[in-house]
Amino acid sequence: MENEPDPLDTYEEYFQSIKGNIPVAFQKLHDEIYLHDGNVTNLKYAGNVGELRIKLNNDDGKGNLREITLSYSGVTLFESVANQKKGLPGPLGYGDLGYDEVELLENGFEHRILFSSGIELKINFINMELSYKDHV
Repeated sequence: MENEPDPLDTYEEYFQSIKGNIPVAFQKLHDEIYLHDGNVTNLKYAGNVGELRIKLNNDDGKGNLREITLSYSGVTLFESVANQKKGLPGPLGYGDLGYDEVELLENGFEHRILFSSGIELKINFINMELSYKDHV
């Protein structure tokens, strides 16, 4: 369709409109620390305390390994959905991280992460922290 807006451009406009209201970690993810093509190495959900930690490996942009940890607190929803009819070629497990989006909700935020395998993670939370370590 010729006149349909590009979904990436539409999301970028939305992100810029909420940038001042989201955790600083998401601003850093958007501007500096890319998740695209990352691979999940560990995912741990502690429902009794509402915490979720996702560890993944990615490239630091210079060809070196970067270990990234996303730590969510105040988690009210953690959902993983696999679409067996959608997916892209890639590694086993979750596959390559394709796209992620953050949405401002009435009582917190939602982070959606889509993998090449067709698996989508949906996390509703109050806060998120980011840490990473580069291996040069």
